[in-house]
Amino acid sequence: MDTFIVWTAGSARKEIAKIPLPWRTRIIDILNVLAHNPFIGVPMRGKYKGKYKIRIWPYRIIYSINKKTRVISVLEAGHRGGMPYR
Repeated sequence: MDTFIVWTAGSARKEIAKIPLPWRTRIIDILNVLAHNPFIGVPMRGKYKGKYKIRIWPYRIIYSINKKTRVISVLEAGHRGGMPYR
């Protein structure tokens, strides 16, 4: 299976940089897994339709997938208390 390119938005990159190292390492590992299988996340509903979320407790990553260009765009990352969940 071909891999996808993982692109991280500047705001998500800044939030990931603020996360403590053990959790940040887990998040980076998950992003590497997403490059090989982007559909492991849960599809979102409502105004977030077309996006996916994945939880790395207590954090959440929200991303979109462009199948045509094979790019995963990480849109948001951070503590799940302040992020959309639908």
